[in-house]
Amino acid sequence: MRLTKRQKDLLRENANVTIIRNKPGLCNVHGYLLDISGEWVLLQNIYEFHLDGYSIIRKSDVDRIRYDEIDKYFEKILRDEGVRKRMSKKYQIDLTNLSSIFESLRKTKLNIIVECEEEKNDIFVVGKISKIDNNSIGMLHFDACGRWSKQIKTIPYSKITIIRFDEEYINVFSRHLTR
Repeated sequence: MRLTKRQKDLLRENANVTIIRNKPGLCNVHGYLLDISGEWVLLQNIYEFHLDGYSIIRKSDVDRIRYDEIDKYFEKILRDEGVRKRMSKKYQIDLTNLSSIFESLRKTKLNIIVECEEEKNDIFVVGKISKIDNNSIGMLHFDACGRWSKQIKTIPYSKITIIRFDEEYINVFSRHLTR
């Protein structure tokens, strides 16, 4: 899929955008636009005027990439607060497909979150990548009490809607895991 001129301009500027998602229950995501592929969008997240990690969002769930007077005013605030100058393309994530995304993320050695938001019972897995193949990812995950599971959780690529990494929730939790 070819990018529109507007999308190319927003990417070149690493614009502060809002990703409006197209299904009920899917939260919009706000952040600096870092990359777009045929199937995925990479943002550096902004939450309450602070940078907070990165999201990779399934493009088929994106209704539109909003950049309007609201986002422009928000950008003015972010510049005034010094947030814009801390925006970073810290990680090289290959958005070609999910295998390449997960290979890129594995190299970071960070714990990640993988979500499947379309299920009747949403899937939310936080942990480290243990296996990557052409159709699924295997993750060694931890629970809300900081305990590592003894079993690998396999997640089919077809169900993944969003991947998050290097955000405060994951990083703080990761420092307090039981070994």
